[in-house]
Amino acid sequence: GKERGMVLSQRSSHRCHKWKASKEDPSADLWAGIENGMYRNDQDVMVDAACIVLLLKTENGMTEEVLWSDELVIPPNMKKGRNGEWSYLKDPHIVVTNGKRSREQFIADRLRQWKEERNKS
Repeated sequence: GKERGMVLSQRSSHRCHKWKASKEDPSADLWAGIENGMYRNDQDVMVDAACIVLLLKTENGMTEEVLWSDELVIPPNMKKGRNGEWSYLKDPHIVVTNGKRSREQFIADRLRQWKEERNKS
């Protein structure tokens, strides 16, 4: 949605770091930049999700892919963090999902899904 585009554009500095990494290790075949953020989804609900930007070497040069993790609905009653974070917890995902999925797991699941999709094509 529109909000995701805004989140992505706000991550331009993150993209710069990713491009810098590609210059620092040009022998790699893939570089990734990952940023978690909050936004209102299409149902006007505040959620947290990760934007994952991949830069890949291909036969035709470089290609960029943008992936989004599953959204986690932000509970309105969650105690806020000191610096405006939506939670005071280091990994609120594990608490909100009752121990089922950490923030890291949300990201890993999306990367695994991307890899499976690539292997099918």
